[in-house]
Amino acid sequence: MFRNTLRMLRICNARASLLPQSCNVPVMNVDKSSVPRRKLYRIALSGSAAIFAALILSLIAWVYAIHILRARLAEFCDHLPAPIAQADHGAIRASGWPLMARLRIDAPRLKGRWQDGTTIVWGARFVNLELSPWSPGRLLLSTSGRQAVIGTAGAQTAPEPRGLEAAIGGLGPIEIDGPDVRVAMPWHSTGASAIRLRLTAPDLTVRRPGSTPMVSVKQLVITAGIAARGHAMTVGITADAVRPLPAISITDVEAHASVAGVGGAPPTLALQFLSARWNDSHMALAGTVRECCGGRATGDGTLTLSGLHAGLSALGTSNILPPNVSALVQQAAGYGVTPRLPDQVQLPVSVRQSQVFVGALPLGPMIEAWQMERARGHSAP
Repeated sequence: MFRNTLRMLRICNARASLLPQSCNVPVMNVDKSSVPRRKLYRIALSGSAAIFAALILSLIAWVYAIHILRARLAEFCDHLPAPIAQADHGAIRASGWPLMARLRIDAPRLKGRWQDGTTIVWGARFVNLELSPWSPGRLLLSTSGRQAVIGTAGAQTAPEPRGLEAAIGGLGPIEIDGPDVRVAMPWHSTGASAIRLRLTAPDLTVRRPGSTPMVSVKQLVITAGIAARGHAMTVGITADAVRPLPAISITDVEAHASVAGVGGAPPTLALQFLSARWNDSHMALAGTVRECCGGRATGDGTLTLSGLHAGLSALGTSNILPPNVSALVQQAAGYGVTPRLPDQVQLPVSVRQSQVFVGALPLGPMIEAWQMERARGHSAP
């Protein structure tokens, strides 16, 4: 009996040795790890499919936006709004995917022409047209660097042409330098009560070719609202600083105006207010001008000057006036004048046949005489 018991124990030990010692452990590991790996695989696969679908959709939207931009550009060049008579450009390149549909237009040119033959031509190195597929209601135009404007006078039907045509005809060649000039406008205006435009320029300089700057402007912002019906427009202008001369820096410039009769005749300009500051002096102007874009403009307004003594004193010592005029200005500032001028005055401003008068003094001939004195070298540049 003892021998039989030993034989059975040996057989059991032999069978036990044949069994895998770790068969239970691998089975448990597979059950625990395979389920998370499958979930991660499915999540990664779903995410990749979503990203691929989003890229395909963005590419389709970008291609469609580029197509719309090209079509609208061709439509603009084929149906030019007056007074634009001609539009040309160079090569067109598309870019900006996936966040923006952008057309870079090289060497754009616009030419305007009036009935008397007066022309104005604008050109730049390039213009970007940008339209976001995710915000299709806003179109952005931008340019940077040098722009050129040339005004040419037409046939003079009057002995002394005035108005917009005369101003453009006497403009001559002008260069405008400014980085990052942007114009934002709505893309679709059908059914809208008004079209809003916004121009921003951090730094603009206007000069004659090869000469010193005529005017420099810091942080210029121009907003315009054009009514879809009713032929009316509102304009707002702000600027941190305007430097018409090296020795003069006009700051805190702000203006608001409205024009009635846009597209009709005759238009009327209503200047709600124009305010600016020079050193410790402040200027405010308000008034109305009828037929403002023609040679028969008429209107009346009021010019308010505050801090007159400080302004005249700074003007007399700025070396921009001839010595004899500077002495008169210094006297008017309160030095040797009895009785002394008030520190705040209101002056009537009138426009007659497109000539501007301050009181009874014509402003145009006064500016021309001052420019002649400067050209003779009696004052510092």
